Amino acid sequence: MKPQKLATLKKIQKSDDETITNLYKKYNKALINGAFKKGLNSQEAEVVVQRTWSTLLEVAHNFQGRSHIRTYLFGIMYNKIKELYRENKKYSSYELIDETYRNLEEFESSSQPEKEFAHAQFVISLKSELTKYTETQRNAFVSYTILGENSSDTCRNLGLKRSHLGVMIHRMKKQLRTSLVDHANSSVQHSA
Repeated sequence: MKPQKLATLKKIQKSDDETITNLYKKYNKALINGAFKKGLNSQEAEVVVQRTWSTLLEVAHNFQGRSHIRTYLFGIMYNKIKELYRENKKYSSYELIDETYRNLEEFESSSQPEKEFAHAQFVISLKSELTKYTETQRNAFVSYTILGENSSDTCRNLGLKRSHLGVMIHRMKKQLRTSLVDHANSSVQHSA
C-alpha cells in the first residue's frame, strides 16, 4: 500500500475528525442518492445516511482498506436500509403490496385518473397472482426483486440455497409476466 493511502487508512481507523469530515463532504450526497435509488423517501434517506455515518464512526477501527472507502460506506448503508425495512415491517410481501395499493388509493383525485386506475389494477393483479405462491416464495420475490436485497442476504434470511433462489425467482418472474400480460389483455378486451 502506498504511504499516502496507508496514512489515510490510519486516520480513518482512528476516526480523525478532519478525515471523516472530508469523507462526509465527498460521499454524503452519493449516499443520499443511493438511498433514493433504493426507494426511500427523503426522511428515510436522511435517517439511513445518518445511521451510516454513525456506524462508520463505531466500526472505523475495523476498516482494513481492502475495499475502497466508498464501497465500505455503501455496504454499511445497504445494511441500514435493510434494518429500516425490518423496523418498519416492510419486509412482508403482503404489507409491501398493501402499502403500494394504499398509496395508489390516495391519488384517486389525481389529474390522471386513467394512469392511477391502471396502476391500481396492476397492484390488484400482482397481489392476486402472488397468492398462488408459498409465503417463502413471496418473501423471496419481494426481498430480492422489489427491495433489491442481495442473494446472500435473501438466502440467509429465508434459509434457501443460492441455486434454489435463482431458479425460484426466474420461474416466478416468467410465470408472473405471463399471468399479468394475460390479465392485462383480458382487461382491455372487457373494456372494449
